[in-house]
Amino acid sequence: MSIQALREQRAAKAKDATDLANKKVWNKAVDGPVYDALMDEIQNIDDQISRITTANALTAEQAETAAVVERSEKRGKDEKNPGMIAFANFLRKGFERMTPEEQQQFRNTMDTTTGADGGYTVPTTVATYVIDRLKAYANMRKYATVMPQSSGEDMNWPTSDGTSEEGEILTQNSQASGADVSFGVVTIQTYMFSSKTVAVPFQLLQDSAVDIQAFVGNRIAKRLGRGTNRKFTVGLGSGSGEPMGVVTASSVGKVCATGQTSTVIYDDIIDLEHSVDAAYREEGNCLYMAHDTTIRNIKKIKDGNGRPIFVPGYMDGYAGGFKDTLNGYGIATNNMMATPAANAKTILFGDIKEYIIRDILSMMLFRFTDSAFTTKGQVGFLGMLRSGGNLGDVNATALLQQSAT
Repeated sequence: MSIQALREQRAAKAKDATDLANKKVWNKAVDGPVYDALMDEIQNIDDQISRITTANALTAEQAETAAVVERSEKRGKDEKNPGMIAFANFLRKGFERMTPEEQQQFRNTMDTTTGADGGYTVPTTVATYVIDRLKAYANMRKYATVMPQSSGEDMNWPTSDGTSEEGEILTQNSQASGADVSFGVVTIQTYMFSSKTVAVPFQLLQDSAVDIQAFVGNRIAKRLGRGTNRKFTVGLGSGSGEPMGVVTASSVGKVCATGQTSTVIYDDIIDLEHSVDAAYREEGNCLYMAHDTTIRNIKKIKDGNGRPIFVPGYMDGYAGGFKDTLNGYGIATNNMMATPAANAKTILFGDIKEYIIRDILSMMLFRFTDSAFTTKGQVGFLGMLRSGGNLGDVNATALLQQSAT
């Protein structure tokens, strides 16, 4: 069965489960087993989709090394874009083997002119493309506030918590009281992230039918995406030479009871939600973020009446479809979050838009033709990106922490 057919089948099952979960009158003895059976079917379909996707990914990986690049990912090869044409020439030939006209065109598309020993600044169109592709491998980028910038100096981000501030009633001819707003700052530094070297066979570079821009760009984006996502999630902060991750910056809003080293109950979810001020929850941006293993466990949680708190989303073929929700809030999978274990901080809840990511668009690309690659029939590429992040408002998020014992 095709992935599309499986997705349509899943959507139908998910809609049935959602309609059942949203019944006004819930019969635990009757509706509970039906819901659980639907969720088992949905999980089985998800497993099938995952297996097919994994197999396709492995096939694609092998196909890439055999000089066959998936055309559906084509974007870089835009014949009307001089920057992309120059970039392709650089990837295939290297700067030294480009014609004087091609070299000049390549220089014209760069932010700055840099010598071969120092690498080359990637054209802005290419850097933007790579950074956009990072979202596919970095869940924090999907939900945080991302700020592209041209300069990487330390930036002080102003913070202010107004949740306890309120006005007053004035009697006739009385004077209004003063209430100064207190501001703080968090510093958002940037750091140099490396993709590690990407080895590309000569055959790919020589084959004009291969979308070499997309091939190299996707490989670099995949590695930079995962590397930055880890640090934006659990980075230790500037004192450790890396960004402050959202988990590190957030406070613990709920500690599970003794014995819950790997489990979460309904009351824990409610307590975690209410550890974040209602002002943030009512803005509509709050969601849950957790490792896929934790989300799997959460899906099984029921309230006191046996009604599931997880509602599966459905999209394919249905008007008004929606994504998975937990107690009415969205769920984000981030496998850089901790898996259930003693003292682990496994669930993040709150407005993740308050996490600020800075991207410095002057991305650097190095091309290597030394013997370490040449003897294997390869050319090496290395991408470097300056980026950083920090939680702008520490009151906007909170964590659930498993019990110590």
